[in-house]
Amino acid sequence: MRALPEADPSELPPAVIRKACGSAAGARAHRRAVEQQCCDCQPFYQPGPNPLDAEVESGAQQLELPDTA
Repeated sequence: MRALPEADPSELPPAVIRKACGSAAGARAHRRAVEQQCCDCQPFYQPGPNPLDAEVESGAQQLELPDTA
């Protein structure tokens, strides 16, 4: 899971078993709850894009505000 940059999935809380487990909806529910994927949902898990990677690729720059003093 890439919810956090460089996050290790083993550091996340264990998965809660839901009715949706074993489907793409179950995998999304685990990701929304920021928990590990259960073994039934693992085949449906697709990591989302890391927003920090998009900033680097687009060359986004931090805005600088003028001094008001």
